[in-house]
Amino acid sequence: MGFTRRYEIGCGSVRALVGCFVLLFVPMSLFAQPSAGWPARIKALADSGRLDQAMAVTDEWMRAFPQDLDAKSWHARLLAWSHYWPEAETEYRALLDRSPENSDLLLDLAHLLMWQKRYVESLHAVDDACKASPDRPDCDLERARVLRRLGRTKEARAEYKTVLEKGIAVEESKAALEALTQAASHELRVGGTADLMSYTDNAGSAEVSLQSRWNERWRSAGALTRYSRFGQMATGFEGSVTYRLTGADALTLGGGTAGDQAIVPRAQAQLEYGHGFHLPPQGFLRGVEATYQQRWLWYRGARVLGSAPAAILYLPKDWNWLVRLSVNRLDLAGASRSWKPSALTRLTFPIRRGLTGHVLVATGTENLGTVEQLLWSRTRTAGGGLRIRVAHRQELIMFVQYQHLAPGRSQTGVGVAYAFRL
Repeated sequence: MGFTRRYEIGCGSVRALVGCFVLLFVPMSLFAQPSAGWPARIKALADSGRLDQAMAVTDEWMRAFPQDLDAKSWHARLLAWSHYWPEAETEYRALLDRSPENSDLLLDLAHLLMWQKRYVESLHAVDDACKASPDRPDCDLERARVLRRLGRTKEARAEYKTVLEKGIAVEESKAALEALTQAASHELRVGGTADLMSYTDNAGSAEVSLQSRWNERWRSAGALTRYSRFGQMATGFEGSVTYRLTGADALTLGGGTAGDQAIVPRAQAQLEYGHGFHLPPQGFLRGVEATYQQRWLWYRGARVLGSAPAAILYLPKDWNWLVRLSVNRLDLAGASRSWKPSALTRLTFPIRRGLTGHVLVATGTENLGTVEQLLWSRTRTAGGGLRIRVAHRQELIMFVQYQHLAPGRSQTGVGVAYAFRL
């Protein structure tokens, strides 16, 4: 008894003392919210592009708190940002089975579906999120974005007006409304090129073209060109119509004719399909546009069939990179069929406000639109150009390129054009 009483202080007994110590010192961390501190660490890592490290922290969080919904949500979100889209969708849908009215999860799923161009499903997820949390300020904005990509212009315009009235994403909403309500716009361009040839007389061309945007769906382009080559003159016309099938898909049909004088095609036709891929904002690539073009050219005594897949990579800070491959089949009268492969890459970049530049390199015959190009197949080309805004809705376009055709033979092209936006 004496031993026991010697340790009876404040809390009554040794056992009580231990209990007091536990209650006072141990467990504020044990009883703290399991999510405290974790999201901030993960978000900081994700914002800096360190997705692998963010995923490692999320895995640690999930091991510490296996049932934590926020941890599982972050895991699915990081899978989506890392382009593991099927796995991310599986996790989102499992989480929604547990919490079907969680608007955060629903909007995250909507974003994932939109990145995959599954716009109808994305709209359903947005609608479910808005029903679950009708007062969310971002619901109207998300619906407007998806409707715009679906090509439902009237509904998207109405949603963006609602967003603007609420004072949400003001700059984005104004830009979207301007694009959606913009009347038909046109670009008139007048210009010409001079081709300085080392092996024959110099050549050139003069062109006037008009590109028109009639609405969100329809665009057209037409050009009238006067050619001068090898002492001959010819006038040609080319035109095309583009229809936007969805927010990400476009189809172009075109053709042309000329009084050829044997220096340009008498007739031509083209078919082009393009598809855009919108990528998660955390990645290095902002987007990718893939295209496939088929061309038919009919010369006097020659036919050309060209196939040209291409991709434009949209990079940060308004840089973009074009890569195009071409395979052209050439049928000459009285000669065996031949093939002319080629490749081109072009990098476009801003220099300062109102000034954009580009550089390009190519190998092989990239464009068989004039007769002398039928003669060469192992050419090498390098060049560059500038696009300068000189006044409101007016631009000056200049370029120069050098083409090595064969030993002792070369061609230098210089071009200039002035564009008016009407």
